[in-house]
Amino acid sequence: MNKKIKIHPNFLLRLGLGFVFIWFGIDKLLNPENWIGYITPFLSSIIFFNLNGFIYLLGFIELLLGILLLTKWKLKFISLLISIYLFIVIISQGFNEITVRDIGLFTMALSLFMQEEKWQS
Repeated sequence: MNKKIKIHPNFLLRLGLGFVFIWFGIDKLLNPENWIGYITPFLSSIIFFNLNGFIYLLGFIELLLGILLLTKWKLKFISLLISIYLFIVIISQGFNEITVRDIGLFTMALSLFMQEEKWQS
């Protein structure tokens, strides 16, 4: 018996993107001091509360989005939220080596959002 395991590409997109969001979310919650340096001066000037609190908030949001992405709960909506979130991150950071990574993550999320319902697995 030679059975082939079929894995849909969207599953791999969800798995990869979900893992990244869960990892970054947990890291922000456990080590917020490691992420403070990524807050640009402009962004810190418009945040109206403690920067550590802001990092905790981002960590919670990323963890939640990653979990929801893996569970496929409202996949189209969650992938749209992730796309918007990453677009805001890209715009707020300017262009650097981290932005290149975020552009890749953004296109992953956008491709999940743009898939037809019948192809979302």
